[in-house]
Amino acid sequence: MNSWAEDGQLSRYFTVSACTILLLDYMHTFPLEVKLVWYARWRPAKLGFIFTRYIVVAFLASHSAALFATFPSQKWYRNSDIVILALWMTSSLSAEVLLCYQVYAFSQRATYAGVYLTCQFSVYLAATLLCIAKLSSESEAIPRSSDMDGTALYVHNSDSTIISLTLFITNQKYRKLNSTLVRIFLWSGLTCWCSILVMCTANAILTFRPTTPYPTTFLAAPLAVTRSTLSTRMILVLRQASRQNMLFDGSSSGDAEEADLPPIRFR
Repeated sequence: MNSWAEDGQLSRYFTVSACTILLLDYMHTFPLEVKLVWYARWRPAKLGFIFTRYIVVAFLASHSAALFATFPSQKWYRNSDIVILALWMTSSLSAEVLLCYQVYAFSQRATYAGVYLTCQFSVYLAATLLCIAKLSSESEAIPRSSDMDGTALYVHNSDSTIISLTLFITNQKYRKLNSTLVRIFLWSGLTCWCSILVMCTANAILTFRPTTPYPTTFLAAPLAVTRSTLSTRMILVLRQASRQNMLFDGSSSGDAEEADLPPIRFR
């Protein structure tokens, strides 16, 4: 059996690295979270931020427990895999919702962007649910790659598309804003994009080798963390830019102009 709990030492290393990334991210952004989010009114954006930010903690906790624990029976293995899978997919979906919403806001709520993102997320949701159905119905904890069909590939491709749009628009709008938060956001986004590319490439290769067990679950923890930190940092970037209410035009005189900020507000 090749389960989340049996990926070996490599999974442990990747999970520890994911926990380190999450800890460093929280150390840097927690003061901003308190300042920019906690005292805002309860709106969908705030609820999505808090849920996405802390559901990944539950995923990492359960994933780490499964990697280091000793289970008494096959049934316990199976149940732990289902719980971890549900938390991972929930974290992925919540991060995807935040990213889609932010890209929509960046487009100034254009109709074409709303239609595109709605279709994109609808198919993403269908592919994710199909993945869950196939994974939970298999006798093995993790099915072989041929059983995944194209669903996992679409999920990863959808992620990379939304993240690419977010990074491109953010770089265009906020590259002149002298903010460490923006720079770290862009680097973490690039890391997330590369992680998705690795998983997508691995899935594509394994599709042509149906006898090979599905071995890429060791990337689940860092991918979930980078996706979650990316989507929540985007909210903090927008809130911080709204507070400053300016972008630096880079001229020698140091003049500032009003920021053309997307209409995302907690208040």
